[in-house]
Amino acid sequence: MNITFQFWNDSSFESYNPQAQQTLYQSLLQNPRPDEVDLPQSPYVISNFNKVEHGGASQRNKKSGFNRWVRIRPPYLLPGAQPSAAAFALPRDLRFCFEEGRDGSQLVPFSEELQSELKRFLASSPRPSEVYFVAKHSPYLLSGMDQIQDLQSDSLAQVNLKTGFVRRVRITTGPIPRVPQRPYGGAASSHVPPAFSGTASGGRSFQKRSFHPPTPARANSNCSFSVSSAAFFCTVDGRRERLNEAASRLLLRQWIAAERPSEVDLKEDGVVENFEVLEQGRATLRKRGRKTRLEVKLPEPSSGTLRLPEDLDEAEALDMMLTGKALTDQEIVQLVGDERQCPICMDAMEPEPLQPEVLDEDGDVDMHAETNASFSWARDAPPVQGAFRLRCGHTYHMTCLRTWFQQKTRCPSCQQEFGKVVGKQPRLGTFSWHCENFTLPGHPDAVKTIVIQFMFPEGIDDEGKSYAGRKPKGYLPCNAQGIILLELFKVAFRRRVMFGMGESMTFSSYRPTFNIHIKTSSSGGETKHGYPDETYFQRSLGELKANGVILLTHLHGDHCYGLFGLLQTAALEGRKDPLLIVGPQGLRTMVETVLLSSGGWYSEESFQINYLEIPNTGTPGGESLVGPFGSGPRGLGFHPDRCRHAAAVQLGVLAGLRIQAVPLVHGLPDWGYVLTEPDRPGKLNAAKALELGIPAKSRMLGQLKQGQTVRLDDGSMVSPAQVLGPTIPGRTVAILQDTSDASAAIEPCRGAACVVHEATFEDGMETEAIGKGHSTSTMAARFAASCQAMLLPSWFAGDEQ
Repeated sequence: MNITFQFWNDSSFESYNPQAQQTLYQSLLQNPRPDEVDLPQSPYVISNFNKVEHGGASQRNKKSGFNRWVRIRPPYLLPGAQPSAAAFALPRDLRFCFEEGRDGSQLVPFSEELQSELKRFLASSPRPSEVYFVAKHSPYLLSGMDQIQDLQSDSLAQVNLKTGFVRRVRITTGPIPRVPQRPYGGAASSHVPPAFSGTASGGRSFQKRSFHPPTPARANSNCSFSVSSAAFFCTVDGRRERLNEAASRLLLRQWIAAERPSEVDLKEDGVVENFEVLEQGRATLRKRGRKTRLEVKLPEPSSGTLRLPEDLDEAEALDMMLTGKALTDQEIVQLVGDERQCPICMDAMEPEPLQPEVLDEDGDVDMHAETNASFSWARDAPPVQGAFRLRCGHTYHMTCLRTWFQQKTRCPSCQQEFGKVVGKQPRLGTFSWHCENFTLPGHPDAVKTIVIQFMFPEGIDDEGKSYAGRKPKGYLPCNAQGIILLELFKVAFRRRVMFGMGESMTFSSYRPTFNIHIKTSSSGGETKHGYPDETYFQRSLGELKANGVILLTHLHGDHCYGLFGLLQTAALEGRKDPLLIVGPQGLRTMVETVLLSSGGWYSEESFQINYLEIPNTGTPGGESLVGPFGSGPRGLGFHPDRCRHAAAVQLGVLAGLRIQAVPLVHGLPDWGYVLTEPDRPGKLNAAKALELGIPAKSRMLGQLKQGQTVRLDDGSMVSPAQVLGPTIPGRTVAILQDTSDASAAIEPCRGAACVVHEATFEDGMETEAIGKGHSTSTMAARFAASCQAMLLPSWFAGDEQ
């Protein structure tokens, strides 16, 4: 018997003992060959044994379920197979090389040890379709060896099983050639191999991956702009100057980072401050003691149209490499405590056992070839012990996470969603945009305006309910704010979350309703759904993120433990819309810890949870409101002096209300919330409308209430000012819970319709109340009087009272 079976022992392929060899060889001779073979006196079974010569077999531990690769040691000649021509003579200078560099123009030979191994497989018969090997701590599959003819093949490619990167592999002789660069777009060159699939004879299912370069953007510019087209400018001595290339590259990296910093050090080029509000024009560049305004400019968008259902972007397989990064061995060793244990399988995460190769293998550079778009190619692959850290910070075994993502596209620990959210917007409609030559109020830097138009014909929604059509029109400034919102609106429209479905109170019809609000007027300010509106950009980003709101003042248990019952109740009652929870710094950690301890949170079975944490600095870049000597017995709360002079934090418009957060003095960082309704149109003078010729119960009455001018049958125009009374200001309600000093809320609460202020202690116990971060009923009344607001005191039964 010249056939030797081997298994992977975590560092090399090891031959089975004689008894197992005999069992496997006898199974090899059977006709038909069995798919599974039990090894005698062991807990192991060989799966896919009928594909062992093609690289498709694996050894499974029946107790633990752990898998290992199984192969026949090369070179081999199976019974009944014809000897390979390569078994007699291979050119001495034959090499296997992989493509290196962004354009794949450089060929790099594999190590000498691996060269010898691959040549032995080349001399085997039949040749395998998949060969497993390890280089520089990374496991690989080489696919396509069974398709080599006369030592020539365009089908060879290697897949990094850790990262999913794909590289083309070539067989060369003589000096190592330099492969010509691939053309970008247009016809494929002769050096570009066809897409391949490893299912032809290999057993494991590969996702087809094309090596052709990306196609150019569509002519109508529906594709998103490239962030690399951004240009950064500052004004020096009245002259507008573009930042140099090095500073621009650094700013670009920070601009697109998941967590944008408030400050960026450009070394000799200065320091950028308030970088998080760059698009609003509030970022500055400080250099040699001077400050100048920093601007970002983007190319003017071309006119275009998105059409549904053709442009729908719905759920698809997740690209894992967009969710985080594979850890190096050094990073795995640095994991401590519970971090070292994979939360999925509960086993320890250990570095790979092999020593690193000298070659520059996959995983550390950007490859020209596309990354895998799904994980179907690795579903049957044995586990890899490497670790992978998601963007949320949680770390898992690479293959444990890959298997998890096949079922759910969220982090198993914190439930952060990494897949796409798809809404209930109609599947049939259009979204078009173009630029016009006029400037919106509040945006003098934008000489043009982006005009956007949505159109939904009447139809039937996903649940079979008829809805009315709609054609809303909106406006965006043609500057960084507007161009970014336009791109996000495109994504939201294609994923069906730009609009929801609901009943229109104005038109008494079921139709598409705004999830993300647009400016339907070019002027009139916020109350008229127009410009100027300083906070529209931030509010829109918030609406793009979530549609539901929960506000937590602070993280003492009596104010937040009820949240978890509320979440479960909402899930049981069928809530599906995303929920935004707003609260102090540390909110997310607290919620995720409790949810994980109670079995986890699964968005697809309930709803997605988003978080908005208010930093202890209040406004980004400010000093901590706690300071070195915070309030409360442990010094953890906001300092009274810092609170009194702190500005309210503008959270934008959430769930239709403008919300401000104000710091309160208590034993922990504590925020009060001031909620204000939008202003409403004045009362309709029905008699005056009739007098002007508008019929009773006409739709024109509703249009006038919405601020729209209407045309009568005789051609005359009636404006809202002719039939509406004075604008009705939106009411303000404040919630100020657990505080001994709410001075920071006086101005935001001035004239409030209702202030809910805690009053834990009875009158006469002021000293004790302040000592414990609470108020008496008199203190609450004193606050209400200071801001001329209606007071609703709240009492809490407890040890303090």
